[in-house]
Amino acid sequence: MTQCVNGGVNCSLYETGKALLDAGVISGYDITSEAAITKLMFLFGMQYSPSMVKKYMASDICGEVTIP
Repeated sequence: MTQCVNGGVNCSLYETGKALLDAGVISGYDITSEAAITKLMFLFGMQYSPSMVKKYMASDICGEVTIP
C-alpha cells in the first residue's frame, strides 16, 4: 500500500517488490488502510478461504478501491 494521493506502485519494478509478489503479496491499489482492514475483517468473517479473500481483495465490492 502506498500513501500517495495519486498513482500507484509497480511491485515488479524493484527486487524487493518482486520478492513480495513471489511471497504472495497482492496490490492494494488505492484502498485506504482503514478500508483494507475492514474489508479483510468482513471477508474472513464470512469464512472465505484465503484464495477467495485474495480474489475479493483484488476486486471492488462497494466503491472502496479503484481497480485499473
